[in-house]
Amino acid sequence: MHAHPSLLGLLVLAALSWPVLAEDAETEKAVESPSPDGRFAFLATHSPEQRTFDLIEKDSGKVLLRVAESDEGSDELTVNVLWAADSSQFAATEAFHNRRMNDIAVYLRDGATFRAIELPDLPEATLPD
Repeated sequence: MHAHPSLLGLLVLAALSWPVLAEDAETEKAVESPSPDGRFAFLATHSPEQRTFDLIEKDSGKVLLRVAESDEGSDELTVNVLWAADSSQFAATEAFHNRRMNDIAVYLRDGATFRAIELPDLPEATLPD
């Protein structure tokens, strides 16, 4: 039995394109939280294995800094960003659902990128009974 040449070609094309289609279907990417001046934004990538949150140059898409990532094998991460009005700094809160904890980081503009600044430890709050 001989396969029709066009049918065989279609099968080969489908087989070759399958990994690309499967990868795109599993990984979601979104540009969010643009800076007030429009130069920067964040690329949120969500795959079944991990979530990442990267600061990018908005026009070129170049990744400048990884701001947050979930543990490998987990997609339990939510990040919220608050920009300064002049785009010179931003604060990011990271919520890791599987660890029941939140982190806060503040970044200052340093030339063409940003750098994290060291935040002081806050005293532990004592609540009345």
